[in-house]
Amino acid sequence: MFFIVEGRIDFYMDVNGRLVFYYHFTNDETTGGVTGLLPYSRMKTYSGNSIAVGKIRGIRFHKNYFQELEQLNPDFIQRLIGYITERARYFATTQMQREKVSALGNLAAGIAHELNNPASAINRIAYELHNRLLLNVELTEKMLSQNINPDHIQYFRKKIESKDSLPKQKLSSLQRMKKEDELMHWFEEKGLPVDHPVIDTFTEAGFSSDELKNLCDNVPKENVAQILLWIENLLSSKRIIKDMEEASARISNLVNATKIHVHMDRTNEKQPTDIHRDIENTLTLLGYKIREKNISLKKSFCNDLILIQAYIG
Repeated sequence: MFFIVEGRIDFYMDVNGRLVFYYHFTNDETTGGVTGLLPYSRMKTYSGNSIAVGKIRGIRFHKNYFQELEQLNPDFIQRLIGYITERARYFATTQMQREKVSALGNLAAGIAHELNNPASAINRIAYELHNRLLLNVELTEKMLSQNINPDHIQYFRKKIESKDSLPKQKLSSLQRMKKEDELMHWFEEKGLPVDHPVIDTFTEAGFSSDELKNLCDNVPKENVAQILLWIENLLSSKRIIKDMEEASARISNLVNATKIHVHMDRTNEKQPTDIHRDIENTLTLLGYKIREKNISLKKSFCNDLILIQAYIG
């Protein structure tokens, strides 16, 4: 045991071959100016490196005298035990924080990749949406110049919104090809220009040839092509906005999961926590690893699990 009378000793630990500062010892109320092997300590070897900061004066006390010291001054021994307890708690907390930061560092590259994908998608979508909005103005002007009644435009918009509110059927590749062929045949029958991106948009939106026929029944034949282009542009714009919402939600979920994972605003005491939510957040952060390793994940959660008291992080 070593008592520091004057000066300061800094304690460092070897972390991955690098000395990392953990604690300092000086003659104050926090550390008591005492270090080394203390009474009732289970330390076998010194776990780090102590470096004197400037000149120090101290007293070395051999462990053979611990029993005699306890008999002479039991209160002092209790105080030393208090230092051990506080120091052990501090070291455990510091170690936990360092491990958390280290783990977060290991995840950083993957999280950056995860954030980059939706961020790039938003940039691309914003550019495409800008072009779609300009095209919408152009198509609307053409429709109005062809004396298409504004009430008709309102009617088409309501029909599209009604169709958009219905659940979409997930098509297999074969079913999708069949739908596209059906729409293409209808376009050819009507003498309309066959534009594959337009066909794709109507197929994805779930329109059948009969629905398009009903939609255009009250429209003069020479205006049908213009109407369909306007509708296709509106459907594409809606799809683009939905893609942007999904990309931004992905970024928001990643940021939220990261924040909760590191628990920046939590104390080191036990906290009520939702285990299911914490598992989901961890899986969100590890999503890139799961996909990279082609891991198939099956989640089975207890439906009535209450919040439990736990050390978070």
